[in-house]
Amino acid sequence: MSDKLTKIKDFFQDKTLLFVEDDISVCNEAETLFSNIFNKTIIAKDGIEGLKYFREDTPNVIISDIAMPKLNGLDMIEKIRDRDRKIPIILTTAYDDKPTLKKALNLNITAYIEKPFE
Repeated sequence: MSDKLTKIKDFFQDKTLLFVEDDISVCNEAETLFSNIFNKTIIAKDGIEGLKYFREDTPNVIISDIAMPKLNGLDMIEKIRDRDRKIPIILTTAYDDKPTLKKALNLNITAYIEKPFE
């Protein structure tokens, strides 16, 4: 294991990740990857479930897709920001339209990653 990966694992070993994504195959891959880094990885399949787990489990980091059924990622984040302005949130998106990115920035996201992932 590289020194950089060891430092990342050490930092996140006692943290909880909430991963919100409606694509089951992406969720399975994420769970495999992140379970090796975070103490606990919670998978939610849409924004409603993500909001529920946020309220119940108080994660330390959130990674969320934007386009999801029931409640999209931006609307979920808006509700989360009403309760917590500081939790790190990373958005994953296949979209790069300016209004969506502007709204995301106004919600104080930490970063965004374009899909498909490399």
